Amino acid sequence: MIKRVTILLFCIIAVACSKTDTPALSWTREVMEKGKTTYESILEHPFIQEMAAGTLAEERFARYIAQDEVYVAEKDKQTRDAMTAQFLTSLQYEYDFWNYGYYGE
Repeated sequence: MIKRVTILLFCIIAVACSKTDTPALSWTREVMEKGKTTYESILEHPFIQEMAAGTLAEERFARYIAQDEVYVAEKDKQTRDAMTAQFLTSLQYEYDFWNYGYYGE
């Protein structure tokens, strides 16, 4: 739920700060329009309303933070794995480049 809010807020900022219409911004506008109902329902959710008003119970907030910590840790692991794979692939390309230059194949 919070991840969707973050993505939608990012899209709003991207569109608001734009002075030109690029394919990426056209896509952003399209996604925002398609997700408008979901976005509005997220903003109306009691959890979000209470968090924004500062009235969210401490226990509920603690649970949210604990869940978010699990999400962030997993996302961090996925990002590291992807970066490692990309780095190893680039090393292979470099090896192939130099190997071709040395051996001609």
